Amino acid sequence: VLEWVISLRCRLWQLDEGDSFLLILVHHIASDGWSMGVLTDELNQLYRQATMGVVDTLKSIDVQYLDYAKWQHEYLSGEVLERQLTYWQQQLSDMPSVHNLPLDRVRPSLPSYQGDTITTHISMNLASSFKALCNEYDATLFMGVYGTLSVLLSRYSGEQDIVIGTTAANRDQTQVENLIGFFVNMLVLRQHHDDEENFVNILTQSKRIALEAFNHQQTPFEKVVERINPARDISYHPMFQVMLAVQNNQSGDLDLDGLSFSDVEIKSNNAKFDLSLNVEENEFGLSFSWEY
Repeated sequence: VLEWVISLRCRLWQLDEGDSFLLILVHHIASDGWSMGVLTDELNQLYRQATMGVVDTLKSIDVQYLDYAKWQHEYLSGEVLERQLTYWQQQLSDMPSVHNLPLDRVRPSLPSYQGDTITTHISMNLASSFKALCNEYDATLFMGVYGTLSVLLSRYSGEQDIVIGTTAANRDQTQVENLIGFFVNMLVLRQHHDDEENFVNILTQSKRIALEAFNHQQTPFEKVVERINPARDISYHPMFQVMLAVQNNQSGDLDLDGLSFSDVEIKSNNAKFDLSLNVEENEFGLSFSWEY
């Protein structure tokens, strides 16, 4: 029997009469990016009710995370699980164990996971033109960025077989949209390049690969790893070492009557993969965070 305990820790430091620091800490094993939007919305609602002297009237939820876990266990078994795993086995069979990007030093036998982040930006005009190109071929921003990154990795590595990891929100069922929990799943995207192909062909291929992968997003990543059984080496991450995330979660903003907020950036010097690209769309265009 598995017992899940959600850890939510909150601290409020009053720096002076009109300035405070609020820290909300949620363990990643109990929440994901989508969950942060749910948590923020509920905090806004509870604060408004408290200022009006109203007792907690949050809308009740029909299912709990345990219900989802039970459904997933029952659904992903037998023929359904085998069909999902067969797709991944066909897609990822004989893929390269590790990327061939040039390194500036010898890969250590045991990774330290020490890293840093470089942020670059694309202007609104260029970002709008790029999105228009994606829309012309019925592709999303994610598909366009994925195709572009895949080309970039191919040119720098000299390889034609490019493997990139990404995540799926994994919230297909409307019943779990307002649940706080860890639903996200890892997906492996694999694309073969031809130096003679134009970008439209690459975008079309990227769209197909992404759609097929997200149609099989329910398969737990650990099950895929078991089926593929890649060569193991503790010096690099199995399956993929380059990660892509295009943020489209509605994270929400704190909206508490009479209070104004600004974010405090918490810098991390850790790198989970050799290279991670995090893309966010904002009022200035596109922001790219390269974690290495």
